[in-house]
Amino acid sequence: MKTDVRSLIVGTYLLSLVCSCASEGTLDNGKPLSLMEDSKNMVEMAQLFTPLSMVALDEKQSDKLKWISKIDYVNGRYYVLGGLERGKLITFDSKGKFLMDIGDIGHASGEYVQASDFAIDKANNRIAILEAPNKVLLYDMNGKFLFEKYFKKTSFWNIAWNNNEYILSTNNFSIQEKDKLLYVYDENFNLKNSYVDNLPYTIGMSNVLATPLQVDGNDVNYIDPVTKGIYTYKSKVADVQRTYKWLLPNPMPDKDYVHYKTFVENQYRYDFILDAVVDENRILTSYKRGDYMFVNLMTRSGMSKTFGHIDVSLPKLIKGSGRYVFLAIRGREYLKDKAYFTKYKKGINNNDGYLIFKCKLK
Repeated sequence: MKTDVRSLIVGTYLLSLVCSCASEGTLDNGKPLSLMEDSKNMVEMAQLFTPLSMVALDEKQSDKLKWISKIDYVNGRYYVLGGLERGKLITFDSKGKFLMDIGDIGHASGEYVQASDFAIDKANNRIAILEAPNKVLLYDMNGKFLFEKYFKKTSFWNIAWNNNEYILSTNNFSIQEKDKLLYVYDENFNLKNSYVDNLPYTIGMSNVLATPLQVDGNDVNYIDPVTKGIYTYKSKVADVQRTYKWLLPNPMPDKDYVHYKTFVENQYRYDFILDAVVDENRILTSYKRGDYMFVNLMTRSGMSKTFGHIDVSLPKLIKGSGRYVFLAIRGREYLKDKAYFTKYKKGINNNDGYLIFKCKLK
């Protein structure tokens, strides 16, 4: 399927109007993940995912969601970040019934202009909502506002929680010359450490990914399409390593990520990462080569299991805090393409809103 990456990145780029001005240092290692082989094989969704469950979100709430950017499932509840224009965090029960909003859009205490990302603090039963680039709001599990944390000097675009720590990422897209890529805070948002120098002047390509920060057992992975690598924060040793590096036949040069116009003009000349998710012993990557989108499902050792051209509109690969990958697909999109999972087609119609599939990688 031909893919115009403009539609993927225009929205996120316009929301991000600052340039990264950091030092050039980075980690130059990582296990190679080869995307060098070309294949004319057509890959279907069922070859990539094993669906464990499907719920249709409450119809009235689903109508208010033009897009969904993140999903998690904790203690029998779905947490869904989406909206018509501005992002909002909404909760549903295990059957898709609407429960409540967490916070609200506004400027008053406990409100946010736009929810950019969120994380569930399972140790302290709290919900952290990131209002990029410089504020985190904390709520209890019933949506009661607790407190907020401002960041005066650093711009953050994603947040994760793991092992009683908050990990925030600048996505190579910040305003301070000495900013790092990843920052680790304790449960009270006291800074513990920061890791990996930002790249200079990149356009924030990680904002294209559904979940650049992904909880992976005791670790947290950061997916970076610019350096074509996966950085892993290991909480047990309090360190970050570049654990994987993608190899592409004709990778886009780093300099073409500096200006948005340059990237758009050259997007059809080069290969680049579109999305990726790490789940237990599998890594699924979607990437653009020429005019087409390809996928590669491989083991952590780098051995390909399924790869080829995909002829559907691949949903965002949303990694939850547990061992699940979520796909949000509207009813009409699900029914029009036979490549989607057939076992759930009964009872679904074109008027259905978002269907949430909780999956494992094959």
